Amino acid sequence: DVSEELQWLSRPELLAAVRQQVEFYLSRDNLVNDAFLVSKMDASMSVPIEVILGFPKLRRLTQSAGDVCEALEGSEAVTLVRIPGAADP
Repeated sequence: DVSEELQWLSRPELLAAVRQQVEFYLSRDNLVNDAFLVSKMDASMSVPIEVILGFPKLRRLTQSAGDVCEALEGSEAVTLVRIPGAADP
C-alpha cells in the first residue's frame, strides 16, 4: 500500500517524487554501486519497469506503472522505451 504519510501529496508532487526516485535509481552515481539493477539491464541499459516498481522506496510512492510512465514524460535523464507487444501500463 502507498504510505499513509504520502497520501497528502498532490498529483504533481507525487509525480515529481516518482521522477526523482527513478532518476536516482538510474543515475551513474547509483549504478556504480547497484549490482542488482545493473544485472537487470540489457545491452542498451534498459530495465523493465517491473524491476523499478519492485524497489521499496518507489513502492511507497506508487505501485502503478502508469504513474511511473507519466512521471518520466519529458525527463532529460531517463528515456522510456515501449517494447513491441508489451502491455500498456
